[in-house]
Amino acid sequence: MERLRQATFVVGYGPYVKQIRDLIRPGTRVLASKMGTEEMRTSAAIEAARGGENVALVCGGDPAIYAMASPVLEQGTDGIDVDIVPGVTASLAASAILGAPLGHDHVTLSLSDLHTSWENIEKRLFAAADGDFVVALYNPRSRTRLRHLPRAIEILGTRRSPDTPVAVVQQACRKRQKVITSTLAEFNPEWVDMNSLVVVGSSTTRFVTTGGGRPGSSRPATTPGCPPRRRSPPRRRSPPHDHPTRDRRPRHPRRAGEAVSRELADRVQALLPDRRVAIGFVELSSPSIPEALVDVLRHQEDPRAVVVP
Repeated sequence: MERLRQATFVVGYGPYVKQIRDLIRPGTRVLASKMGTEEMRTSAAIEAARGGENVALVCGGDPAIYAMASPVLEQGTDGIDVDIVPGVTASLAASAILGAPLGHDHVTLSLSDLHTSWENIEKRLFAAADGDFVVALYNPRSRTRLRHLPRAIEILGTRRSPDTPVAVVQQACRKRQKVITSTLAEFNPEWVDMNSLVVVGSSTTRFVTTGGGRPGSSRPATTPGCPPRRRSPPRRRSPPHDHPTRDRRPRHPRRAGEAVSRELADRVQALLPDRRVAIGFVELSSPSIPEALVDVLRHQEDPRAVVVP
């Protein structure tokens, strides 16, 4: 978070940049691009850094695991200070949600053949099967890569019993998180998309149950292994005014404004977790107002509450 606040230029894949918009300082340049433009993003980041800017190149999970750290270093960073901020890669997040499938020797493999030939990927799958490793499959399936995952399951199945546990974790630690547990014999690749990670057990992997009788692989996103989603604290309601004859029903033009005010309160509260934010009536001229207000609000004299008129 500190690195994002210090950045004068933020670069990243569009959906990832959207997730951290509220952490970016007002006035910061932002470059958000689509899938398949990784080389352009790294080039833009390096060029800006050489020009003296403080650049944050945003990616998902851990930047050094199937992410942007490697392409940046490969392009050449002579004369540039590069700090790689570690994160939680998908396999670790999924493992915490499922229980402990990676508690012993395991391998991670990407099924994307964009930078690695499918021939080499198959060799590695056979090696993982022969070594009896638990396997975490990244990039398992996309709209155009429909045959890779079934083939991977087929290869691993040559050295595994049909009842070997298999799990799919979608959107790990996010609002739409979903967990599916199955076996090699019953696994359906249609369950999987690009936001999924697939874990295939070894010959010693077993399903267990928790104290509540639930399978060990079906823990919700709020378990210790997955930090709770950030939520704004509840706002205190102001006491009603003593005006019995006043019509307090919102007039039509202000209904939308009051809804936006509540949204503004939530967004400002998330940016200032140590303050209590109370919102009166606010007219928004720009959706970036919460970010623009932050620097002003941080200098309010009252440390207990910030009131936005």
